[in-house]
Amino acid sequence: GSLRLQSTSPCIDSASCSFYSVEDIDGVRRPQGQNCDMGAYEYYEPITVPDVTGMRESVARVCISDSGLRVGSVTYVLSEEVPTGCVISQVPGSGSQVAPLSSMMLFVSAKIDGVVYVNAACVSELKNGRSWNTAYSSIQDALDAVVPKSNSEIWVAQGKYTASNGPVVYMVEGIDLYGGFAGTELYRDARSWSIHRTEIDGEDQNPCVIGASSSRLDGFVIRRGVSSFASDHGSGGGIYNDGASPVVANCILEHNEAVLGGAIANVDASAPIITNSLFVYNAADSGGAIYNSNSSPLLVNCTFSKNNYRKPE
Repeated sequence: GSLRLQSTSPCIDSASCSFYSVEDIDGVRRPQGQNCDMGAYEYYEPITVPDVTGMRESVARVCISDSGLRVGSVTYVLSEEVPTGCVISQVPGSGSQVAPLSSMMLFVSAKIDGVVYVNAACVSELKNGRSWNTAYSSIQDALDAVVPKSNSEIWVAQGKYTASNGPVVYMVEGIDLYGGFAGTELYRDARSWSIHRTEIDGEDQNPCVIGASSSRLDGFVIRRGVSSFASDHGSGGGIYNDGASPVVANCILEHNEAVLGGAIANVDASAPIITNSLFVYNAADSGGAIYNSNSSPLLVNCTFSKNNYRKPE
């Protein structure tokens, strides 16, 4: 017969944990209650394993933790069917009954080390960023899919890119972003940022870009970014560099607003290199175009026009 404890057993919580190992004979962690249970088996109320397949790894981890379980081993596998960074399969399967704090194994679609494609107009159901035909529709999704500090480049086709809340783009260290593509190019040099306008648009409610070092932002229109003390740090409606030193090239920064640095704010020893870029119609209480605090940007061949310093009321 079974030696497992029933829910009404007097052996539950009746033993001192100092006399037992941290797991029972089946590997269930002790104690499940106030004290360890007497005998070889620890009694537990089973937990139903959630279905996390298809979720981004970060979301799956939260779901598993909220269910009272733990993430065990994670194996990254190349997949042409599942978007990068999403869960392909899990062990145990969804619906299984397991003990609290049991571990789940995850198999996740591997991150990309190479060119990642983004096109807001892509209509494919499969969006894995591995070609123009299966491009991500969000720049941030592409950034989340690459291996940091790798040789990856993100190619972004013409169109408008926005966010529902918070900055539109969080740059990643060591990853270069290139705009100005039609969405068919095989070579980076075939793009034209002056023809294929690629907008990072804060829509007058969100900041546009958070910078990162050893990275490049090239060929974008950065517009209508807003940063206020009410929502965040109030600095850099277009680009905010906090100890970050990206290269910004061939960009237009227009109609951005902040308390400090309407288009760009550089703080905490930031040293961005900004080349061949236009600053127009940006505004702030201090530094209508650029605000610097303990920072030293290098500007080459940039044009400034109609940026306004707003006098605080």
